Amino acid sequence: MRFDPLDLELALAVAETGSLAGAAKRLGRALASVSGRMKAIEAACGVALFARHRRGLAPTQAGITFLEHARALSFAHARLRADMAEFAAGARRTVRVAANTGAADEHLPADLAAFLAAHPDIDVELVERPSPEIARAVAIGEADVGVAADTAELAGVRVYPYRADPLVALLPRGHALARRKAITLARLAAIPMVALDAESAQARLVEGQAAKLGFRPRIRARAGGFDALARFVAARAGVAVMSRVAAERACRSLPVAWVPLADRFARRRLVLCVRRMGGLSKPARALVEALRAG
Repeated sequence: MRFDPLDLELALAVAETGSLAGAAKRLGRALASVSGRMKAIEAACGVALFARHRRGLAPTQAGITFLEHARALSFAHARLRADMAEFAAGARRTVRVAANTGAADEHLPADLAAFLAAHPDIDVELVERPSPEIARAVAIGEADVGVAADTAELAGVRVYPYRADPLVALLPRGHALARRKAITLARLAAIPMVALDAESAQARLVEGQAAKLGFRPRIRARAGGFDALARFVAARAGVAVMSRVAAERACRSLPVAWVPLADRFARRRLVLCVRRMGGLSKPARALVEALRAG
């Protein structure tokens, strides 16, 4: 079976809008054309990719798998066009970095700012990913450099030390647990929590670990960043899990306290991931060397 980029774009548009009409509007194509093309795609697959529900179309199990591949192929196609455009302009100078929440929010901003100031001819494209996905992104070329927790599976890439980044519990000052030397994630099971956006790498990590322990955290509110999360904690809306560097900063300005998490997944370090140093572009190698030196 063969699918061109427009087929992939169409399937993704149907999934994201929930209807053929919505996909047609987004893509600027006639509804009949979209409907016919979608039928042809499903015929080529030999299986239905979408099922009709009260609220519109939803992907079947086969559709979910198809969409996963469609997103990866669409991303690769877009990167191919962008990379060739950079070479056509004279030289490739953009470094693609995939990083987990702690690295993207707390460690990399200052380091990347210093690097960009020292290298005005190099650009950096930073995307947030969960640590388990970062090694794969680097291995298949979606990212030039990864910054991930060393507790994740990092097969297929070379790793180099970057920063310590343990996770801690942030509590309102005076909370009964704030006097503990350390606590476990399981100890927070019965306590209302506040958390980062559900799609953030750190939220997925913490809530995934909670699921392994047999509980689902009671999330009272979600925030887009660590600073907003700390303000929720200070207002006694709940307790939170965050990187220690963010918790230490919050303690300097808010009535909150942090306690180390004793769980193994929380005792993490950040590492730099590359396929191999010899295969990096000069800009990517310069960034890795700058981050290692920092």
